[in-house]
Amino acid sequence: MVTEHDFEQLFKELKIYETLWSKDVEKGFLKMYLKEYGIDSLFYKVEENDNIRYYTYYPSSISRNLKKKDTIQSRNALIGEFTEKFVKYLFSRTEIVSEKKLYVVNDVICPELGLTASSPADIVISSKNERVLNKDDIYLIGEIKMSLVWNWSFNPDYNSLTEEGDFTSHTGQPSLLRSDSVLKAIGKAVNIRLYNFEEVIPIVIICNTPLHSSYLEKIDNLFSKYFIHGILSLNPYLKNVHGNYIHNTESGSVVTIENLSHLNDKMFDLIKEKESKKKIIIKAIDGNFREELQREIRYIKNADEAIDIVLKRLGI
Repeated sequence: MVTEHDFEQLFKELKIYETLWSKDVEKGFLKMYLKEYGIDSLFYKVEENDNIRYYTYYPSSISRNLKKKDTIQSRNALIGEFTEKFVKYLFSRTEIVSEKKLYVVNDVICPELGLTASSPADIVISSKNERVLNKDDIYLIGEIKMSLVWNWSFNPDYNSLTEEGDFTSHTGQPSLLRSDSVLKAIGKAVNIRLYNFEEVIPIVIICNTPLHSSYLEKIDNLFSKYFIHGILSLNPYLKNVHGNYIHNTESGSVVTIENLSHLNDKMFDLIKEKESKKKIIIKAIDGNFREELQREIRYIKNADEAIDIVLKRLGI
């Protein structure tokens, strides 16, 4: 079992506070979990030119010729655990957390914000080092949608890992490039905000890829009405990926963090916004607005439909 000490030691060795998310971080993840769980929990086994190859994703060049493609469900939980610890360690090193003696906590429950044991906040910056919090303890909420971005092959004979290209060269849809990941993240943010119209607790979606342009309008609308405080990518190494991918926006709805100094500035701005007790700025909220909206979306299972209802009710 991987312990807190193991994570902390690895992140120190990788100097993630200098590099943020990188190829070395992904290699560190794979090496750590290979020791614990073995090849089959992390890699797809592919027969290629009469040789057995192991890949984290099916390369696009061979995918079309494969009759059957498996799905490694177990890896999702492992990368989820790893990325939550990664963000916790990184955020703990920011200046404002240190200066204000705040805490970074995973899997937080806050009934006042609709955060339950079955649907906790992935990461929270708070005034207390506890999992169960009151909303007044919380300075920032983060929903983490990160995964392996690059493709890796593994050679068990030499115990070696080789990078095989970024997400444009394989069949996977990592991080926020999966439509269901985007919808789950903004759906969670909308639900939290429905419990918190009175003041702004910043809610950010944390990823390690750019955003596909098809979701930009939704994100911008939610950002302009303070339902989310933006998408933060912690991976500055995909600048060569263009086309339909959004790395940054002028409004700040999507931001790619370049380094720790940039992250420090962003965190300072977000937490300052919470401290200002700024009232939420959205259209035509009356006393029954929250209850009516919650009632309207309560039984809708399609996250996209629920979000559209919220946007429609807000007139955006």
